Amino acid sequence: MPKLRVAALVLFVGMAAVGVTACSSNSSSPTTTASAASTKSAFCGFNITLDKAGSNVTSDADFLNVLKANKAAIDGLANNLPNDPIKTQAQAIINAARTAVAHNSTNGLSNPALNADGAAVDTYCGVAGDGSPLPANFGAGKGSTFCADEATISPGVGNAATPADAVAFLKANQAKLTDFAANIPSAVQSDAQTLVTAANAAVAANDGTLIETQAVGMAATNVDLYCGINH
Repeated sequence: MPKLRVAALVLFVGMAAVGVTACSSNSSSPTTTASAASTKSAFCGFNITLDKAGSNVTSDADFLNVLKANKAAIDGLANNLPNDPIKTQAQAIINAARTAVAHNSTNGLSNPALNADGAAVDTYCGVAGDGSPLPANFGAGKGSTFCADEATISPGVGNAATPADAVAFLKANQAKLTDFAANIPSAVQSDAQTLVTAANAAVAANDGTLIETQAVGMAATNVDLYCGINH
């Protein structure tokens, strides 16, 4: 699901049927399984449509226009909600989207909880925030020291209100950045080194804009995906 805000710096029904009690709680008929798969496929198709439509938005206002132009896809999501835990998160997104369109308002589109819901839906559908497939190594680094360091550095820089605040965070967490650099896995060697080089340059020059480049953003996204973080 596309973000319901513009990202900051980046360094995301019970079944009832006749005779059901005679079946094991872990069993399901081929028809039921096929139906569930069909529902998920349709749901994720509409999700990907919205992801791609919103992949280049630069403001909440832009995203509101995307929602208005894709009301059919929002309805498609609502009509194909999967019958599993993701349903609650998907419904929250649908409600927010419909409210925004109905009231022609961006209020509520910057809710961090909705961003988390969107990332969960995208992961369920096997895609990143722009609708592209998740990489084969998605989540491969979970539990590693490298990804533990990433879990501190990424949100710390990403939540900085200004470039100066980002530099201040990096200066206060030099040990964490050093440990991050010392544990870079070969799978994301180039991307992680791009982040380290940019962070060190920003600290040395006291210039947070050095970590705002497109190259740094792409590298950060790739590292996050390796660590199982889908934005």
